[in-house]
Amino acid sequence: MSTMNDDGRGGGLGTGPEPEAAAVPRFDRPARLLTTVEAVEDLARRLRDSPRFGIDLEADSFHHYRQRICLVQIHLDGEDYLIDPLAGARLEPLVPILADGSCEKIFHGGDNDLVILHDVLGVSVENVFDTMIAAQVCGHRRPGLSVLLHDFFNLRLDKSLQRHDWSKRPLLPEHIHYARADAHFLCPLRDRLHDDLQKRGRLAQVLEECRLLPRHRVRPNEEREGWRRISGAGRLSTSAQGALEALFQLRDKLAREADRPHFRILPNETLLELVLNPPRQASDLGRYRRLPRPIRRRYGDLIIETLQKGAEAGPSRGSAPTSSRPRDHGAIERRFERLRLWRKQEAERLDVEFSVVASNAQLKALAARNPDTIESLRAIEDIRDWQIDAFGRVWLDILRTDQSPDQSPS
Repeated sequence: MSTMNDDGRGGGLGTGPEPEAAAVPRFDRPARLLTTVEAVEDLARRLRDSPRFGIDLEADSFHHYRQRICLVQIHLDGEDYLIDPLAGARLEPLVPILADGSCEKIFHGGDNDLVILHDVLGVSVENVFDTMIAAQVCGHRRPGLSVLLHDFFNLRLDKSLQRHDWSKRPLLPEHIHYARADAHFLCPLRDRLHDDLQKRGRLAQVLEECRLLPRHRVRPNEEREGWRRISGAGRLSTSAQGALEALFQLRDKLAREADRPHFRILPNETLLELVLNPPRQASDLGRYRRLPRPIRRRYGDLIIETLQKGAEAGPSRGSAPTSSRPRDHGAIERRFERLRLWRKQEAERLDVEFSVVASNAQLKALAARNPDTIESLRAIEDIRDWQIDAFGRVWLDILRTDQSPDQSPS
């Protein structure tokens, strides 16, 4: 018997004078493992008639170069469905339901799942409710699913398989139990958080953030130009940028050939370390602690050659990150620091993390663009409507402090 009802009532857990020890989830019914096209089509017909369902994915990006969907977990009307595309099930029947805005899909920390679904199935998932975002906006400092289920329902999830390679078969009973739990409780958790958001007047904020989640796509050129996003790349010399780009592309080639994720070949920190302190000969490679020994032995000479050639060539045209500062850099920094101070105070007032109020990227965009009207605020990409409604006038007042009579906003 499940330790929690499907409507989210905790079956008496935690209602006595002394809280009970957290319970391991137990389930009324066995999970349904779907391994055929017909079984998925039948589930899709049921989903079409449902106003909502919980969903989670297991992929293999921690273990392989090209991530695949290895398992899809869906909770619908008290039933747990595990769709196994590696055993013959096809996911295409789910596409129309995922794209249907009339049916709510409940994820937890679904940003990566949405990208995977877009990359693998070409679908932009509509009507998403993300319980992690909802928990953050409600002020939960630890919004992981296991923590939330413990706090709300006194349940204890087994997280021992977080790094499991889900491409391996067969699926054992412990794999099925672990996977189904990630979707089973999403509907009642959503209801508890939804009620809290309404009481706090923050539901519109979460709905907008969830609506924007499916737009966060991996750019087609990310694998080639991703080196630009490595912390510190913009401060490197031209020759060092060329070396970093060349080494980044070599890592991608080796990872693709070995079917391993990038970080298992060369972590970003090691890429930068090799560029900033380049080895002169293969014996020097031993000083890089996070350079895997098999990579060092097999590709040491190639790494050194790549660094040297990349430094000589410099970055490819049009791909070098710019480190030049705008002429009014000082004014931008002053505005940014005032906005950061305001954010700290506002986050404390709302009892949430800083990032729930505004990200650093958003504050930097405000400081750089220096808008002077609500309309010009709305023209800044990545600034949310809920932020403008809640903070727009305050932001304009903060930014106006830096403007002299003969200075117009950029």
